[in-house]
Amino acid sequence: TEGGKYEYQRRNHPHVSSLLPLDVQCTRAIGKFLGRHNLNALRDSGSFRFIVDWLVTLSCPSVAFVKPSAAFNFLQLSSSDHLKKYKYGSHFMQEIHLYERLSATKCTGFVFFVHGGAWGSGMPWMYRLVAGGFLQAGMSVAIVGYRTYPCADVNAQVHDLESAATFLAANRPDLFENSHGEKRRNCCLIGHSSGAHIALLMLVERVRKYMSFTSLTSFRREARFTTVDFDSFVGLSGPYSIDRHFHFEARRGVEELSPMKAACGHSSEEFFHNSPAFRLKKILTEFDEDEKHCICKFVPRMLLVHGIEDTTVPFTATSLAANILTHCGVAQCDEAYISKTGHQDTIMHFMLGGKTQETVMAWLVQMKQPAKNQIQSKI
Repeated sequence: TEGGKYEYQRRNHPHVSSLLPLDVQCTRAIGKFLGRHNLNALRDSGSFRFIVDWLVTLSCPSVAFVKPSAAFNFLQLSSSDHLKKYKYGSHFMQEIHLYERLSATKCTGFVFFVHGGAWGSGMPWMYRLVAGGFLQAGMSVAIVGYRTYPCADVNAQVHDLESAATFLAANRPDLFENSHGEKRRNCCLIGHSSGAHIALLMLVERVRKYMSFTSLTSFRREARFTTVDFDSFVGLSGPYSIDRHFHFEARRGVEELSPMKAACGHSSEEFFHNSPAFRLKKILTEFDEDEKHCICKFVPRMLLVHGIEDTTVPFTATSLAANILTHCGVAQCDEAYISKTGHQDTIMHFMLGGKTQETVMAWLVQMKQPAKNQIQSKI
């Protein structure tokens, strides 16, 4: 009921006004006009994906007018000197765009970037500008494409990410080794929006896998080094609690058009199962108390970032996930809340420069320091 939606909103997202903004009112009106059947047809046929990707493609030239240097950087990153493309599967979306510094310069780290798009849109080239800041910092960047809904649900998307990581570890081991052939540290997994959600789900599934073989040291060692072993994770504006986010989408009137419900399951049970922090909490119940301390060995250091002014995914999604992860035993889960920043702003800061990029880069620099100099914090 409408009253139930507002009560749920007041309890879980008290910072969000109970008054519906104009854009939400328009969305709800359009949804009522089209009806549930037509909205589901747009979502399940792939038309939603086509429309969103087409609109993003049309809007790209406007960046050249807003910031001409960004257009130049985009073309520069498109050159074969920086960009290499790899197929890790048979589907056209299963593609990795790898950006590297020139061979004469030293590589200091690696970024595995997972784009967002509400589980149902987005392609690697749209996020090409994200690579620029990391390249300047001396890091190689892999922007990973994966099958989006309706071609895949969240579990298949997680499988795609793991397949991409395995492919890179097998075919480009030089990305993860220093000049002496030793394993390189500073391998960072970064995801934005729904990309942050499935990236964190991948890490949680690794915990399940590795904890299942804690008594088989040789197998665990083999498993960890046949894929990319991330030592840090950065989540940007992630909707980590699917059940809560479904109710939030329902308030906005987009729950039948958004791919989230279909990609994450159609029930509260599936929503909770596909929420990374809740899934980790459930996994830990499968092990004895003396085994749970192993989680610290398998979960990398984390930074969860969210814009205070985010009206697409409220920042309470990050605070809830961080609280559960910390109570599950994650050794370091920092939180950064960026003022005057919305949902798309967090990723645009990486493309055009801004507070989010500065915060994440400063955190990554801190992670290179000895552990005794690191401070767990809420920024």
